[in-house]
Amino acid sequence: MYNFQDELRRALLKYALLPAILLALISLLLIVYSWHHYVLTGNYTARQGAAERIERMLVDSDEIMKQLENRINASALPLTGQVQDVEARAALYGVVYETVNQSSLPLEFYLTDAEGNLLLGSRRQLPLPLQDRNWGFMERLRQRQEPVAEFVRMGERQQDFVRGKALYKNNELQGYLLLAIAGENMLAQGQNPGIKLAVTDAYYNQAAAQGSVPVDGQGKLLPLVCGLNGGLAEVEQEVYYVTQSHLPYGVRVLAITPVRSLLVRYFMGGMLLLILLAVLLPVIFWSVQRESRLRAQTVEKLTSKAEMRELVSQFNPHFLFNTLENIKYMVKLNPAAAVKMVMALSALLRYSINNSVQQVRLADDLDYVHRYLEIQQYRFGKRLDFTEEIDSEVWEAEIPKLLFQPVLENAIKYGADKSGIKHVHLSISRQGENLQVAVCDKGPGFSPEALADWQKMLQMEENITEHTGLFNIHRRIQLLYGRDYGVSIREKAGQNCVTICLPYQRAKGE
Repeated sequence: MYNFQDELRRALLKYALLPAILLALISLLLIVYSWHHYVLTGNYTARQGAAERIERMLVDSDEIMKQLENRINASALPLTGQVQDVEARAALYGVVYETVNQSSLPLEFYLTDAEGNLLLGSRRQLPLPLQDRNWGFMERLRQRQEPVAEFVRMGERQQDFVRGKALYKNNELQGYLLLAIAGENMLAQGQNPGIKLAVTDAYYNQAAAQGSVPVDGQGKLLPLVCGLNGGLAEVEQEVYYVTQSHLPYGVRVLAITPVRSLLVRYFMGGMLLLILLAVLLPVIFWSVQRESRLRAQTVEKLTSKAEMRELVSQFNPHFLFNTLENIKYMVKLNPAAAVKMVMALSALLRYSINNSVQQVRLADDLDYVHRYLEIQQYRFGKRLDFTEEIDSEVWEAEIPKLLFQPVLENAIKYGADKSGIKHVHLSISRQGENLQVAVCDKGPGFSPEALADWQKMLQMEENITEHTGLFNIHRRIQLLYGRDYGVSIREKAGQNCVTICLPYQRAKGE
C-alpha cells in the first residue's frame, strides 16, 4: 500500500543511502585512480622505459658486431702472432676502435686469436670467465659458428652481457670478437625512486638493479617475484607489485613497486569511511523514524478531524432536520420512498462511525456517497442533476476513507446554475499509475482572486483559513502519499472542477 512511510523510505534512500553509496563509490574511484596512476602506470612507465633502452642497446651492439666483423675481414690483417707487429697492431686497433667509438654504448671489446689469446681489448687481460676456451661462454662460442649472446658472471655480484662471434676466413677459424656491456650500465640513472628495477638473465640471476630488490644469497630473484607479471607478492613484511618484460637473448626486465604502505592507507581510509557511515546511518535512521512517528500522528489527527467533520457536516441538526422533515412528508405521500430514506440514513450513520479501518475500497466509499446522494436527491428532486463516469478497473482501488464526499457536498451547495439546477458530475479514472477523481459543477465559479487564494491555501503546511474541508483532504493525501499527489482546483469549459490525485493501488485481498 502506498503511504507516507513509502515516501520516507524513498527519502531515506535519497538522502541517506544514496549519499553513503555515492561516498563509498567516490572513495573506491579514488582508490582505483591512485592505484592505476601511482602503481600501474608508474610501474609500466619505468619498466617500459628500461626495456626499450636495453632493447636498443642489444640491437645496437648486434649492429656494431656485424660492422666490426665486416671491417676486420675487409682489412686483410691476419689474427695471428704477426699482429704483434706495431704497425699491424695499430692498424687493427684503429679498425676496431673507430667502429666502437662511433657508438654511444658503454662497450668493452676484446679480439683474440683462434687459441683465445688476447690481441686487442679495452683491458690488458680478458676477464677470467672468458679466458678458458673449454668452459662456459667460450666453449659455446667455439662449438658454434653463429654468434652467442648471454649474461656472463664476472664476479660475485656482477654480470655482463657478452656478445661473441667466431671470425672465419676461407672456412678457417681466425679468432674471436667479443663485445661486453656491464650490467650496471644497462639501467639509466634517475628513475622513479619508488620503483625498483632489475635486469636478469633467463634464469632470473640479477645482472643489474636500481634499489634493493628481493634476491637470495646467490643474487637470484626470489621465486615469488620471478613468477609474477602483473601481480602481488609478499616478501619479508613488504608487498610488491611486479611486472616484467622478456627481451631477446633471455634478458628480463622487472619493475618492482613496494605497495604495502599504500595498501595500509587504503585500509585505514576504508575503516574511517566505515566508522563514518556507522555513525551517520543510525543518526539518519533515527531521524527518519522520528519523522515517521510525527507524520503518523499528524495523519491520525487529520483523519480523525476529517471523520468528525463528516459526522458534523452530514448529521448536524440542519442536515438531520431537513432529512427527517422529508421522511415525515414521504411517510404520508410515498411510504416506500420514506423507508428508502431511513435505510440510506442508517447506512450513512453505520459507515461514518466505523473507525476500525482507515483505508477502504473505492466501491465501499462510493456506496456511501450514493446513499448520501440518494437522500439529497429526495430533498432537491429534479433540481439536482447528478451524473457519474467511473472506469470499471477502479472499483477495487484502495483509497482513504471518506475521501471525496466533502467535495460533492460543496458542489451541491454552490453548484447551481442560473436556472437553479445543480449540475454535478463525478468522474473516476485510472491515469497510468495514478487514480484521478474529479468533481465538476456549473456554479458561478471562482473569481481569479478567489482561485489564487484557494491555490495558495493548498500550498500551506497549516491551514489558517476557515475553509477546512478541501485543505484537510489535500494535506491528508500528501502526508499519506507524498507531495506529488493532492487536490487541485481549476475552471474547465465553463465548469468548476476539483480534482483529487492519488496513487492507484488495489485493495488488499483483491
